[in-house]
Amino acid sequence: MRKLVQITLAVLLVAVGGVTIGWQVLHSREREPVYQGNSLSSWLLDSRTTIQQQEADEAVRQAGTNAIPILLRMLRAKDSALMVGLMNLAQRQRLITVHYTLAAERNYAGRQGFEVLGAKAQSAVPGLIEIFNQNISFPSQRKAIEALGDIGPAAKEAVPSLLRWAATNIYNAAAISALDHIDPEAAAKAGVK
Repeated sequence: MRKLVQITLAVLLVAVGGVTIGWQVLHSREREPVYQGNSLSSWLLDSRTTIQQQEADEAVRQAGTNAIPILLRMLRAKDSALMVGLMNLAQRQRLITVHYTLAAERNYAGRQGFEVLGAKAQSAVPGLIEIFNQNISFPSQRKAIEALGDIGPAAKEAVPSLLRWAATNIYNAAAISALDHIDPEAAAKAGVK
């Protein structure tokens, strides 16, 4: 009986995961840039070694500003409570190996892309501010702030927002670091440096 329950849970998990992935693929508005036969998000999410990271960075450089919609989507990623619960169940069973990339990992990978693009990602500044203001999740907000810092002085329009965020305990260090990369003078005048 226990084995039947495990098999039923595994089948249910695979079905829900398949529907979720299918929905994301079908409803993705952006066509992802491809580099050496792999999508940009694949490069960013699968880079585990230094060599893979260098190849992922090259994929971002080749995509250029066409990578921005994908990177913003990665920063907006959030795991639903249902998905977290299903993944916890999946880890307890041994019949089927389920591969799922957590939202925090997607947030991290999106930020890595902005780090590679630097000032070229200036057009993403309003989107990054919006991601923070949407209060999607702590990792999403934190990585959006860090991405603004990666853009550097070209993200100057984010300074007023960063000054507000620097006044909060939870985002203080990230906002100050980003301000220091964007406008050290403003950070010093505000007394946050």
